[in-house]
Amino acid sequence: MPRAVEEYGTVQVKGLSAGVLAQAPWLLSSGEEAIFPLAPEIDSFYRGYHFNETDATVAFGNSVVSNFAILVDVDSGEIIAQRNPYEKLYPASMTKVMTVLVAAKHILKPHLDDMYTFTETDLHAAYNNDCSAVGYQEGEQATVRDLFYGTILPSGADCASGLACYVAGDNASFAAMMNDEAKRLGLSEGTHFTNSVGYYDEENYTTAHDMAVIMKAALENDLCREVIGTRSYHGTPTPSYPGGVNVGNWFLRHIDKQHMSAGEAAGAKTGYVHESGMCCVSYLVSNSGGHYILVTAKGANKNATLREHVMIYNAYIK
Repeated sequence: MPRAVEEYGTVQVKGLSAGVLAQAPWLLSSGEEAIFPLAPEIDSFYRGYHFNETDATVAFGNSVVSNFAILVDVDSGEIIAQRNPYEKLYPASMTKVMTVLVAAKHILKPHLDDMYTFTETDLHAAYNNDCSAVGYQEGEQATVRDLFYGTILPSGADCASGLACYVAGDNASFAAMMNDEAKRLGLSEGTHFTNSVGYYDEENYTTAHDMAVIMKAALENDLCREVIGTRSYHGTPTPSYPGGVNVGNWFLRHIDKQHMSAGEAAGAKTGYVHESGMCCVSYLVSNSGGHYILVTAKGANKNATLREHVMIYNAYIK
């Protein structure tokens, strides 16, 4: 697979429909899987996609408000603390971590600078579902790279839909690819996706444990890890943004202002719909170089969830 070696991180090569390949022949299309070494900064990651309870695993106490929570050591594969880790929850925009993971595994690096034209479908995904959006208009163009950053940093539904349609041709086909990836990761029956955005749907759900696994898999992909850990990004100029759009990761930019004694937050994706409450998956690199993922859901509000992540990391990571 000579072209696949240009891909970011670990790649699974999947078959795509003839129609999609005719429009986008650079997309990976064999049935093989190529495994690449992890980047040096994450080479200590546990090689597996299930986090395990041990005798040292504890339940979160009353200081944690969120109804669902799990803190895992990504290097050992062990669960440090948890609350309802295997119960179904609605992930809201945490869904977009799976969106960028699937997209990154199907787009070759040289094509990140290709231009994507936004359609009515992309605007519908944002505005008809009352979702956050970067604010692109129908017919405007942005690079595929812009779509990745626009999906994660400001949680743009227009960009998430754009990625889905760029890769799979339509949102429904991309959701099927998300479920294929969930199976490849060995996720439980408690995880199923119907859309790339994370808007509420009874059939778009996961668990705190599975969300931690999805985040781990995304961090193992170099492009996803870069995007998920970026504080701010300046995009391509468009008619709506002649100087280029500026987007930022609210959680990362605000957690930097908190007293985080445990280490540095190196990635995060928040989400909210009424049915999910405030939720967040974050990634910490500790002062000693350890790697941790924290997932919380059904929290009180954005600021409370931010403080909760700081409190949990400071309390449990030494």
